[in-house]
Amino acid sequence: MNDQDSSYQVEVQVPGISQKVELLELEKASLILERDLGKVRVTEVWEINNPSRDLIDSVNSGYRINLPKDISDFSMADETGQSSSDFRLGEHFLEIMRIFPPGNSQLIFQYSISSFLGQTVLTKSFGNSLEKVILLGFSVFMFYRFRLKKMN
Repeated sequence: MNDQDSSYQVEVQVPGISQKVELLELEKASLILERDLGKVRVTEVWEINNPSRDLIDSVNSGYRINLPKDISDFSMADETGQSSSDFRLGEHFLEIMRIFPPGNSQLIFQYSISSFLGQTVLTKSFGNSLEKVILLGFSVFMFYRFRLKKMN
């Protein structure tokens, strides 16, 4: 260093790693419905908050999301929009196995449910208390009628 150089002190906080998946909070779920031939394509967008200062590791225990019965064509994207492999698909559930940083994270996944004569029933349960659910329907010649019922 010469006389004109300055020195700086930087405080760095390295987050810890926690296995406490139960700390994760589901803040909002958006369901986007698109009509397809003989089925409805559902895209779910979940906003999950990690309120702690630690990273939450769900690789071993999994963060569970309930899925409707009889889904097909499941796919999930990672943070970059590429096909993800950090999940396990069960019969009526999805387990996310990744590390959640402090703050908000987003999960995006898609699946299809069959429809008959333009009608289908989508029964979706949320394991967490949820304040906000957004339903959107897209189609040129199809009108969606939604009935959202909170089940305890």
